[in-house]
Amino acid sequence: SLCVRRGPLALNDPVKRIAILGSTGSIGQSALAVVDAHADRLEVVGLAAGENADRLADQIAHYGPRIVAMASSSALDRLRQNGSWSGVTFAGVGREGLVAVASHPDVDLVLCASSGTAGLEAVLAAIERGKTIALANKEVLVMAGHLIRAADKFDAFLSEGFGEGASGQPVRPPRTVLIVPHGRDRDL
Repeated sequence: SLCVRRGPLALNDPVKRIAILGSTGSIGQSALAVVDAHADRLEVVGLAAGENADRLADQIAHYGPRIVAMASSSALDRLRQNGSWSGVTFAGVGREGLVAVASHPDVDLVLCASSGTAGLEAVLAAIERGKTIALANKEVLVMAGHLIRAADKFDAFLSEGFGEGASGQPVRPPRTVLIVPHGRDRDL
């Protein structure tokens, strides 16, 4: 995965407030299992899903996010029929919904696990707002030229990482670091 961060995360950092784009998919569900294992350090603020309204309804009931989005209007309608969602903002559908979830002011870290290219605009919006980004889909990585150009506006540079939870050693104190697994930054 690729991670864009504003400096290294320390183990003693306060609770990280996260948004997961693609929360009902396998990577999103795995990320939520990590949240369960570290509930004292991670809080779910936003969730975005494709068409699986039932699974997202279960996630909303369990994690109580502030903002949610779905891929289509029909999926969002099914979600709304699934329960009473007091305190949850329905951000919209499609790319607009992804951008709203990723750029929510309470979010510290955005995990982009959505399939396809829809997550790119949300990732760029999150970068512009200084969020920490974790990418878990190859499509956004393939389009990383746009990501790198956008991050460059925010004094970013590439640094090597070794998978989840690893961080590179910055040569200067950056505002943003792009962590690329296994030295793939040389191939970009």
